[in-house]
Amino acid sequence: MNSTPNRAAHADAFRKLLRGLGKEELFPTSLLEQYPHIFDKIFLLWEDPPSSAKYFDELLTTNRENRAGFPHDIYTEIFTLDSYYTYTHPTVQKNDDFWSGVNKRD
Repeated sequence: MNSTPNRAAHADAFRKLLRGLGKEELFPTSLLEQYPHIFDKIFLLWEDPPSSAKYFDELLTTNRENRAGFPHDIYTEIFTLDSYYTYTHPTVQKNDDFWSGVNKRD
């Protein structure tokens, strides 16, 4: 893991936050190890519901054809965090049309 002092502080703070919510099992260990820049951005946006919702949507869906997607464990961690976040922030507007970013064929 490419660690920086801020990243270590972010990881500690996010663990403490989740522990305080009784949801320490949601900590995205694989995401932190394999995609630390994404972990950092999720942490930094966590207190900004509209920005967090938008970022989760961007991570979980794409309209770029050359993307293979995340490995299963990473996708699962992101999806689980997104689900919990949406549940705890019910006023966040989410894109309900899952297929909206897919290019339509004529």
